[in-house]
Amino acid sequence: MTVDVSELTGESPFVIYFYPGTPCSFDDGHDSPALDAAPHRAFSARQADFLARNCVVGGFSIQPHEEQRAAASETDIEHLLVTDPELRPTWHFDLRTSTVDNLRWYC
Repeated sequence: MTVDVSELTGESPFVIYFYPGTPCSFDDGHDSPALDAAPHRAFSARQADFLARNCVVGGFSIQPHEEQRAAASETDIEHLLVTDPELRPTWHFDLRTSTVDNLRWYC
């Protein structure tokens, strides 16, 4: 599926968070790192600021959609979640990735 960001955001700014997977993640990297990881805390702490500025907020991870939905309901994530096992943004942007169990993950 292709996501047309302009259809999601219109004229609003789009804030994207890339959920990392690491060797220290639960289930051998099939979950993002602990929710108190500094980048995630900073992103979460600014949610109200993003919304106050009329930003559309989205998160990308390689997790299947079902796992994303379960994690979102457990952690009160309310922003758009995009499952991206192919790491498509890395094709266009210089985003760091790592390999865990023969799978590439966002860093």
